[in-house]
Amino acid sequence: MSSTHDAKDAFGIELLQAIAIGLVVLAHGLMLALPTWPNLFVAFTLLSLFGIELLLLLAGFTIGAELIELLQSRGRVRDFWRQRAWRMLPNYYLFLVLACLLYSLLFKIFPGGWNYLWLGQSLLAPAANGFFPESWRIAIEVWFFLLAPLPLILIAQYLRDRSSAIPWFSLMLILSMPALRMIYILDMHPAWDGGLRKITLLRPDALAWGMLFCYWKLRNPVPWEKHAGKMAAAGFAILLPCAMYAMGLANRGNVSLSSTNDAIFSAALFSFLPAGLACLLPLLDRWLVPCSAGLRAVVSSLSRYSYALYFAHIPLLFVLLYCARDAIKDQPSLILFAGFGWIILSMVAAALVFRFFEEPLRRFGTARVASKNDSTA
Repeated sequence: MSSTHDAKDAFGIELLQAIAIGLVVLAHGLMLALPTWPNLFVAFTLLSLFGIELLLLLAGFTIGAELIELLQSRGRVRDFWRQRAWRMLPNYYLFLVLACLLYSLLFKIFPGGWNYLWLGQSLLAPAANGFFPESWRIAIEVWFFLLAPLPLILIAQYLRDRSSAIPWFSLMLILSMPALRMIYILDMHPAWDGGLRKITLLRPDALAWGMLFCYWKLRNPVPWEKHAGKMAAAGFAILLPCAMYAMGLANRGNVSLSSTNDAIFSAALFSFLPAGLACLLPLLDRWLVPCSAGLRAVVSSLSRYSYALYFAHIPLLFVLLYCARDAIKDQPSLILFAGFGWIILSMVAAALVFRFFEEPLRRFGTARVASKNDSTA
């Protein structure tokens, strides 16, 4: 079997990570232009939707490699939890504190919402307000890495190949989540974006698709490469109707989903969208060497900084919107200037956070887990 390192670090996967965060940042940047060109709302919706779903899929792909390693080595779940926590939670809490400070300064009230401390803000219902809006995606990932190892280990006890618990568990999620989303829609009539899309316990199948494709790559590398072109064609065929339906939802606005058709198609959207994106993985994964060293450096840097950038660009955007929304409205040149300046500041902030906060704490956490393992060996 190929190494789990290979599953996570191919240039094609780095490229997808860079594309995903680029789509999200570009989508949010359109908020600067929406007051002037409201028709851009559809583009904003599609870019944000595809970017976030791709980030969730890649998170599942990465976590899948680590879970396979955990099952094969019969490692300790606590070590897996510690390593994931040191990678994800420091940035989360850093920017949670920053969001509290900004909210208090800009709106003169403390946002409250203590459930953000344990990432329960959108567990079964939408978050109460627009505070810390980027956190819902992190909540999905954190609860997934917290809960997924337990049923996987239970299933693995009954299998000769322990790692084959991955496809069984992934398929369970992929098949059950659409039905649960339909029931939720018919009962609660949520808004498709602020409600259905961001409910933590209704979205684990986005990560399950990544985990399933990671297993396929590691267990069956020959068909993974052989069928890459056909899978990519199938992926585009799946993504096209997903994009068309999402455009229809965007044109309707963030309305409540109430009809049976809404329940069926909206529930299916969040199943087929990550499935279509997952089908692109084999083809891009074959791109092991970029065409130039400069492209490799840019893509690798953006991939490394993507987690910090996901957090850093939002507060900077909110400050810019708060201070300059009226000044740049109907001023195309000022909108472009503000957008480029915001992107540059966001990248600088992300690089600083990664270098002086995220990376040191991640190394500290990894070293601490290793030292505990050595002391108990």
